[in-house]
Amino acid sequence: MSLWSLDFLLDANLTELQFLQVRKNAFSVIREPVMKSLPAIAYLDMQGNGFTCDCDNAWFIRWVTDNNQTQVSGAYNFECNYPPNLKGKKLLDIDVHSCTVDLGFVCYISTMCAVIMTIAVTFTHHFLQWHLVYAYYLLLVFLYNKKHRDDRAYQYDAFISYNANDERWVLGELLPKLEDEQGWRLCLHHRDFQPGEETYPEYPLHLY
Repeated sequence: MSLWSLDFLLDANLTELQFLQVRKNAFSVIREPVMKSLPAIAYLDMQGNGFTCDCDNAWFIRWVTDNNQTQVSGAYNFECNYPPNLKGKKLLDIDVHSCTVDLGFVCYISTMCAVIMTIAVTFTHHFLQWHLVYAYYLLLVFLYNKKHRDDRAYQYDAFISYNANDERWVLGELLPKLEDEQGWRLCLHHRDFQPGEETYPEYPLHLY
């Protein structure tokens, strides 16, 4: 009868066991708790077993390679039985460096990224919502103008109509924002038309 696992050793209280021979069985993965339950083991014979050659046996491979207390008989002849593409390969030739993953660090990075993303989205929604809306409509205007404007040269981008109550805001805030920062050319009645000139018929000639 073949053994499919060595987990029964966990509850056997074999802390003084020094010699263990389990040849030609059906277990393929040796778990860390099993070997740690045998602190006095000095000789281990597992020849004739087919091992799983993936990260499930990463700890066992390192233990066999680095352990100075236990002689593992024929370890360099242990063969892979799984996965199929590695069948017949030597267990100790398997590179297990990629199996070392610091789960704590991965969780920390993932959590930090999630927190930063949440803060960024909240900040953007709360403080920059109208800026984004403004930028969106500017983009629509730009795309519309690019698609529909013809090759005629226009002197102004827009005509600003306002009353005397809004003059301070127009001159102090609107003009610097659109002309200085955005590069628009605005037409203001008091600034851009000559006295006595018939202005209203002229608007379509200067604007688009």
